[in-house]
Amino acid sequence: MERLRRELHELANMLMIAQANTEAMLDGVVELSHERLESVRSAIAAATERLRALETREEPDVEAE
Repeated sequence: MERLRRELHELANMLMIAQANTEAMLDGVVELSHERLESVRSAIAAATERLRALETREEPDVEAE
């Protein structure tokens, strides 16, 4: 269960960074560039890959006590 929490935390961080970069470009805080857009696209792709890995990972059955 702790491993899942860490994975979800990492996934959330990746998405928050992508969101912050996108908002900064839209707000004109940083210059819109191909490199920045590629960085955001790459972060979203990595997050998607991690999410898919979590979806296919089998967790041990835990019976309710």
